[in-house]
Amino acid sequence: MNVIKRAWYYTSRKKGKSLIIFLCLTVSGTMLLSMLGVQGASSELKKQIQKRTETSLEVSRMDKGGPVTEQDVDQIRKSQEIVRINRNSSLTASPVDFSPVMDNNGREDTESGITLHFCDSSDSCEDFVNLKYRMIMGNPISWGTESGQAVISKWLAEQNGLTIGDKLSIRFLEGTEDGDDERAETESGRTMTVSGIFESPGLSVEQQGAVPPAFRMENQIFTDFSVSKGTTAAHEFEQVSFYLEDPERLDAFAEELYESFGGRYEISDRSGMYDRMKGSLEQAGRLTEILIAVTILASGLTLFLILSMWIRDRKKELAIYLSMGYGKANICMQVLAEGSGILLAAFLPSVLAGGKAAGILAGDIMPDVTEYAAVQVSITGTEAAAALFLGLLVVWTAAAAALIPVLRMNPRAILAKNE
Repeated sequence: MNVIKRAWYYTSRKKGKSLIIFLCLTVSGTMLLSMLGVQGASSELKKQIQKRTETSLEVSRMDKGGPVTEQDVDQIRKSQEIVRINRNSSLTASPVDFSPVMDNNGREDTESGITLHFCDSSDSCEDFVNLKYRMIMGNPISWGTESGQAVISKWLAEQNGLTIGDKLSIRFLEGTEDGDDERAETESGRTMTVSGIFESPGLSVEQQGAVPPAFRMENQIFTDFSVSKGTTAAHEFEQVSFYLEDPERLDAFAEELYESFGGRYEISDRSGMYDRMKGSLEQAGRLTEILIAVTILASGLTLFLILSMWIRDRKKELAIYLSMGYGKANICMQVLAEGSGILLAAFLPSVLAGGKAAGILAGDIMPDVTEYAAVQVSITGTEAAAALFLGLLVVWTAAAAALIPVLRMNPRAILAKNE
C-alpha cells in the first residue's frame, strides 16, 4: 500500500484527532492570511500615497540669486529617474475686460493688477498641495495643456460674473521681451479661457485687509505656459518640481543636483506629508510582521505538541510498519502526507475567513488616509500561495520533530514495551 493511501485511511479512521488538527490549522491559517492581507494592503497604500501626496524635489531661485533657467531644467529632466516636472513662474498683469478684487478702501486703476502663475499642473502647485487653495468647479491645469486655460478664484468669478468657458483678457505689466515699443505693447495682450474655479477654505475677502490687488489671494490666476510665450516667464522659473519614480531616492538625487549646480539654486524636497504617512504605514507593517512571526511560532508549537501526542499513541503501529520492512523515510512521508492533506482541507475555509478578518484588522492597524488613497483589503493569489507554503513548512517541521524520538528507537524495543 502506498504512502498516500495509508495516510488517507489513517486520517479517515481517526476522525476526532484529524478534526483537532484541522481546527488548529484553520485558526492558524486564518490568522496568518489576515496578517498577510493587511501587510499587502499597507504596501499598496504606501505606493498610492507616494503618487498622490506629490512627493517631489524642489529646485528654486535663492533670495538674491537668478531664476532657474530652461537650460538647467532640460539638463535635469534628462535623468531617467524623473517621471514628470512642474515648472512655476509668475508675472503681474493688468485686466482688460474684467476688474480685480480690491480692499474696502478702493485703489487707483494703475494699481489694479493681477498675478498670473504659469505652471504645468495647478494641482501640483504648492498652494493646492498644502490645501491653501481647493478646486470647487471645473478642471485644473494639467500636464500637456497648451490652450490658454485659466483657473481663477471664486471671488474674482463672482465679482465679474465669470463661469467655466468664459474668456478673459489681460495685458502684461512686466516681463515682455520686445522692449517698450508699440509692438511690445500690442503683443503683451493675452486671452484665456476659464477652465476651473478655486477657493481658499477658511479665508474670507475681509480677512486680508489692505493688500495691493496683485498680491491679494482673489486676484491670483493659474494658467498654462502657452500664455507666457514671448515673456521671460516662459524660460525663467521661480521654482521647478521634479517627480522621481522612486521617492525614496529624493535625498540622494538632491545631493547630486547640489554638486552639479554648485549651490546656485535652493534645493529641497517636498515630502513631509508622505514621510508622516509613511511612518504610520511602516509601523503597521512592523506590527503585522511581528504578528505573523508570533502566529507561525505559536501554531508550530501547538501542532508539534498535538502531533507528539498523536505519534506517541501510534508507536506500536509505526513499529509494525518498520518490522514489515517499511523504511523510516517511508514512515516519515506518510506522516507528512497526513498533515499536508489536513492542511489542504483547512486551506479554503482559512482563505475565506482570513479575507474577512483582514478587513476587520486593517481598520484597527492601518492609519486612516482615505483623503489621499484607499485600497481594498483582500487576500491575493500571492498571499495565499505564501500562506500555503508557510503552512506546509510548519506542518512538515512539526511532524518531523515529533517523529524523531520514535524513529530513533528500535522496533523490537517499542513492541516489547507495548506487550
